[in-house]
Amino acid sequence: VSLARGGFYDNLTFHRIVPGFVIQGGDPRGDGTGNPGYRIEAEFNTRPHVRGVLSMAREGDPMERGGIMPRPEYANSAGSQFFICIDYARTKPLDRKYTAFGIVIEGLEVIDALAQTPIADTGTGRPQTAPVIRSVRIREGTAGDDPYADLIQKATAGASPIQTLAPATPGE
Repeated sequence: VSLARGGFYDNLTFHRIVPGFVIQGGDPRGDGTGNPGYRIEAEFNTRPHVRGVLSMAREGDPMERGGIMPRPEYANSAGSQFFICIDYARTKPLDRKYTAFGIVIEGLEVIDALAQTPIADTGTGRPQTAPVIRSVRIREGTAGDDPYADLIQKATAGASPIQTLAPATPGE
């Protein structure tokens, strides 16, 4: 929230796009290696990484491929990078291993358009021309305003797609 309010994300790019999986942004270097100068501890939760969910990007632990939870040095490596999930069939393995903190509740067609960006390097997801994040705005709300549960129920039931970015309850 403080990064968004301070304009940190303004004019950064979506530097990684993996069709059918995620779009990722929030890197001040634009190559997947940048951060805001600090790292935060993971707050893994039970929120599923369904279509439209925002989650904290972090370093991947090579040991995770064997099914273990990420070790602390990897789990606690998030900073400013985030990703938006595209297809739960592919993002389900991220559940409980990444910090889901928000969900797109309006404008999902923009996410779909971003997911169609031509890719220069399929190994890294680097787009030919990285889409620019003009700005990020925080919409104030209370825990009672949290649409996550209803939207998750609809998404997992195959109802209409989730469509503005809403924060999850802090600490969950």
